Amino acid sequence: MQAGDVKLGAIFFDNHRYEIPMFQRPYVWGQERNWLPLWNDIAAAADGVVGNMLTGDWPEEPPTYFLGAIVVKATPSHPQRLGGSILVDGQQRLTTLQVMLAAARSVATELGANSAAGRFDAWVENDQKAVHEKWPDDKYKLWPLPQDRPQYLWAVRRPDDQEPCPDGAHRISEARLWFEDAIRDWATCDGDPSDRLDALHSALETRIALVRITLEKTDNAQVIFEALNHRGVELSQSDLVKNLLFRLVEDQGERHLAESLLVDHWLPLDSRQWRAETVTGRIKRSRLDQVIAYWLTARTGEVVSVERLFDDFKAWLLARGLKATEVIKEIRRYADLYDQLVTDPPDEATAALVDLVIATKWSCS
Repeated sequence: MQAGDVKLGAIFFDNHRYEIPMFQRPYVWGQERNWLPLWNDIAAAADGVVGNMLTGDWPEEPPTYFLGAIVVKATPSHPQRLGGSILVDGQQRLTTLQVMLAAARSVATELGANSAAGRFDAWVENDQKAVHEKWPDDKYKLWPLPQDRPQYLWAVRRPDDQEPCPDGAHRISEARLWFEDAIRDWATCDGDPSDRLDALHSALETRIALVRITLEKTDNAQVIFEALNHRGVELSQSDLVKNLLFRLVEDQGERHLAESLLVDHWLPLDSRQWRAETVTGRIKRSRLDQVIAYWLTARTGEVVSVERLFDDFKAWLLARGLKATEVIKEIRRYADLYDQLVTDPPDEATAALVDLVIATKWSCS
């Protein structure tokens, strides 16, 4: 494993593709907690460049703003594809930055800042001349999960593309519109917008940095992912369960099934319906966390609390050496049955039993 800080310009400048693996959760970042702090740091760096442009005083060591860390692992080489990396961790951050850069390109085009627009363009798309005709999607610097793909491709579309938004309520769609407004307001608030947008690009290139952790072939990406995320509040218990299962799909030699497993079986479980939080006292838990805890309780014969769901699930799964593909399908079948019993019970007795089980589970977990 190698780690070091790297400027944002080095992350996106070369012809390179970042692939979000199937074990990742969908895009969940939002305005107050994520986009606004990120933009505040970027705007502060850009304001510093604007000030240097006005005074002509350029510091030898300008301040650096760190935006967090990403963990990458090189993808196997292919003679017709661009070099790439799997985003083991940091997909929320890099997705947001790509959407922001596309918004900056659009604003620069709108305001006639052609130089800045061209520079931002080189950070959103790889050089078309380097993209093989058999792999047209390699033109994108980042390739998202299937459930985020339509919205992402809309969010990073070229400025002359008038395609309607496929889902205005999706977080990626909202991010594109939010950053577009924020960048436009900043660019037009004082002075020449073209100069300010040049300053924004310069700040992103030279004053914004990430910590990049590069894994070797022998590094255990699952262990590193858990170490970075298991103690935090960003990932739910079911996010960690999903990560482990799709990691095992690859480790068990069934990587070719990963996308179909995601699309055909797990994708509905990543929806807003299943991610909706229920609050009991001070405890927040997603509906999917609750259902997987029910399922594991039924499988083990012992009560599994939501708070220990991932630890208990991991210990149970690895001890039995089960096929991850079958476990994914079984969880989906159980979730569908649960949803049917809760939303449309066949009779009053079943409805009363379901209410009793849920109430009992809540009181002891």
